[in-house]
Order: sequence, then C-alpha cells, then structure tokens
Amino acid sequence: MKKYLRDRRGRFDKDRRLYKVFLIVFGLYAVSMIGVNTIWGWMKSLEQAFMVENTRAVEKIEITWQDEVKSLLKDYGIDVEYATKLIQCESSWNPKAFHYNRSGSIDRGLFQINNVYHPEVSKDCSYDSACSTIEAIRIIKTKGFQEWSCVSKGLIK
Repeated sequence: MKKYLRDRRGRFDKDRRLYKVFLIVFGLYAVSMIGVNTIWGWMKSLEQAFMVENTRAVEKIEITWQDEVKSLLKDYGIDVEYATKLIQCESSWNPKAFHYNRSGSIDRGLFQINNVYHPEVSKDCSYDSACSTIEAIRIIKTKGFQEWSCVSKGLIK
C-alpha cells in the first residue's frame, strides 16, 4: 500500500519525490555553473559582514552623570569650565551634599541651592543631579553666578 503525503493545501501529493529530485539536480547544476569557490566567497563575505555588525554592537559608550551635567550646561550656553569650578567648590561633585547654615537654612545638592532663597526647588530636585543642574541654569540665567558663596567670597575666578 502506497503512502500519500498531503501538500500545503491539504490535497494528496503523489509527485513529491519528483520535486525533490528536481531541486537536487538544479542545485548541482547551479553549483557547477557558478563555481564552488564563488559560492564559498559569498559565504565568507556574508560572515565578515555579520562579524562587523556584531563588533559594532559590542562597542558601548558610557556617559556618566558628570558628563550629563556638563552637557546640560553647554546646551544652555553656560561657561562649562567656570560652572565645574563652582560645583567643585560648592559640593566637591557630591550630589547628596548638604550644609546647615547658622540662619537655619539648608544648602542642598550639587549646586548647594538654598531652601530659603529658592523654595521653588524641591528637596528631591536638589539632590538629583540633572534636576538641580536645570534649576541652577535657571538661577544663573536670571541672577548670575553671585548667588553662590564660592563666587561671592572670591574662591573661584
């Protein structure tokens, strides 16, 4: 008894062996006409193309939060070198820094933004490097650098 296989549409396919023979013969003919070395060269070039793509995927550029702060300052037209000196003087690049003043006010975060003079800057924002940088840029744009004690005392130039 013959076993019949079904094709994609569900019909019985009696000539399935003929398709296989045709594909094998056609494949051998194509290899003989094109050449094994040509096909092998194509395979090697594909392999190299995939290797190049994989090496590109492995490369990773790490951006630190300090770079993000400097980038924000630069984007808003603030003198980055002077602002980095200000940050170094005020908080030594510690975004969690705080200082209790004699008056009872608190200087918080990277830029040591005072909670009394700038109540619009929340505690969470003060301790977040990106948010405090944006607030410091706003203050610098409206009032200048004189708001900070390192500038008013002449500690940075």
